[in-house]
Amino acid sequence: MVRTANLTISSGIEKGSIEYEPFVEWLTPIKGRAFISHESEREVKPGESFGLLIRRDRIGVSFFETMEPPSSETMQLACDLFDRHGRLKYELMYHPIRKGLGIWQGELSLGNFLIIESVSVMKNHRRGGVGRELVMDMIQKAIALNDDIRFIFAYPTCLHEGEDLQDRAGMNKRERYKMARAQATVAICFFRALGFRRVGLSNWFALSSKDANHISRTIPAENDIDPPEIEQSGSEYDSDDSQPEVPKTQTILHSGSINQDGDFDFSEASLSSAMNAATAFVDDKKKRQDTRSRLMRNHPIHHSFMTLSDAECLEILLEQNRDNESRERLARMTDDRGNTLLHMAACHFMPNSVMWILNLAIEGWDAKECRNIQGYTPLEALQSKLEERRLGSYHGQRFIFQADQFDGYDEKATACLLALNGHTNETPESMNRLRFGCSCGSCLGGFLSRRMIESLRLGSEGILSELQKTENTPGTMAASTFTPDEDYRALK
Repeated sequence: MVRTANLTISSGIEKGSIEYEPFVEWLTPIKGRAFISHESEREVKPGESFGLLIRRDRIGVSFFETMEPPSSETMQLACDLFDRHGRLKYELMYHPIRKGLGIWQGELSLGNFLIIESVSVMKNHRRGGVGRELVMDMIQKAIALNDDIRFIFAYPTCLHEGEDLQDRAGMNKRERYKMARAQATVAICFFRALGFRRVGLSNWFALSSKDANHISRTIPAENDIDPPEIEQSGSEYDSDDSQPEVPKTQTILHSGSINQDGDFDFSEASLSSAMNAATAFVDDKKKRQDTRSRLMRNHPIHHSFMTLSDAECLEILLEQNRDNESRERLARMTDDRGNTLLHMAACHFMPNSVMWILNLAIEGWDAKECRNIQGYTPLEALQSKLEERRLGSYHGQRFIFQADQFDGYDEKATACLLALNGHTNETPESMNRLRFGCSCGSCLGGFLSRRMIESLRLGSEGILSELQKTENTPGTMAASTFTPDEDYRALK
C-alpha cells in the first residue's frame, strides 16, 4: 500500500513571549512549526523554527544599546557586523582580507531584517525538505508583516541536544568535536543551498530578500569563501569535558528534544534556551581558562604575554635571543591562531616588548606585515581590540555598552599604537589623536572632530541670532558683538 504524506508549515507571531515584550515596538518573534499527516495515522510534528523580525527604522541611531538587551543573538549580530550606529563595519567592506569576496556593502546598513535563530528537525525527517520549508515560510511571514524586510541573517552552527545528545553518549572529546564540526558544516551547506552567502570573513551569512539582482545571488555556493580553521592539536582533547565544543548563541540547525510520543517537545526546547543563558558566564570563563591552558602547553612564550608584565616578557625575549637562528625563530614564531609575538605584545599593551620585536633585523621579514588567521596585522589586531574596548565589554553573554563614557585609550596601548605606526617626535596633540582614536588626522586637540566643530559653529550662529532678536528688549542680556566667524574663532 502506498501512503502519501502531507507536510504543513505554520509560521506566525510567537505570542506570550514575556522576554520580548519590552521590545515589541521594534522586535517581533516569529515561530514556525512543521506538521506531517499520513493517511490513517496521527499527525507528526517533526520540527520548528524561530526568528526575530527587527524593524531597524524604529531603532534610530542607538543601534548597539537597543540591540543588546533582547537576546544573545541580537547582541552578537550588532557586535559582529555593525558599528554603534548600525552601519556595516568598514573592515567587512574594504579590508583586504576581512571583506572576503566583498559582495556585501553599505546596503546591509539599511532596511529592516530577519534573524533566523534556530531551525530544528527530527533526525528521521531530515533531508526531506522540512528545514527548507520552515525557513522559507518564516521569511514569507516576516515579509508579510513588514514589506521592508531587505535581508535575512543566520549564523549556522549546531548544538548537541535531543537525539544528537543521545548519539554523543560514550564519545570522547575528540569524537564529540568531530561530530560538532561535521554538523556545523551541514548547517552551513544548508543555508548556502537557500542562497545565503557569508558576510566578509565573519561567521554570519546573509540573504537579499528584496533585490533579486544583488551580486550575492550570482555567487555559486561552492565559490563562497570560508575563513581558515584553527588547527586542533592532540592536547586539545585531553580534558574529559562533557560540554559541547560549539558556541551556544548562534543560529542552530539540530535535532530537537523528544517527548514521550516521539514528537518535538517545544516546552523542553524553551527550557533549554533558558538554561543556556543561565550557564553562559560559567561556560565563558571555562573556555578562557581552557584557551590559556592550551596556549601555555603549546606556545609558552605567547602565553607569557597573557600572564606576565612587560618587563618580564622582555626579559624572556632577551634570554631566548641567543644567536641569529634563535632571533629568526622568535620573529617567525606563531600560535595556532597565526599570532606572532608582535601580535601578542601589541594586543596586551606591552610597548617595550613591541619596540624590541620591531628592532629585530631579519632579512626578508617584516613583522608589521604578518597577518594572523583573522587577517589582521599586529596594528590592525590592536586597533580592533581597542575599538571593542571603546564600545564596551562582554560579561558572559551580555555586552555592556560604555562608549559614551570613553576617556581615551590606555597610555601603554597608545605607546604601542605609536610604535606600530612608526611615529617619532609626536606632539601632545598628535598623541591625543592616537589616544582618542582619531581617524581623520585633524581633530582639534586630538579629540574634537571637524564634524563636531561644524555642529558647534552652526549652533553658535543660531544662539547668536536669537540673542540679536532680543538685543533691545528690556530685561534681557545684551547680544554678543562678535560675528559668527569671530564666535567660532573665539571658541577655537
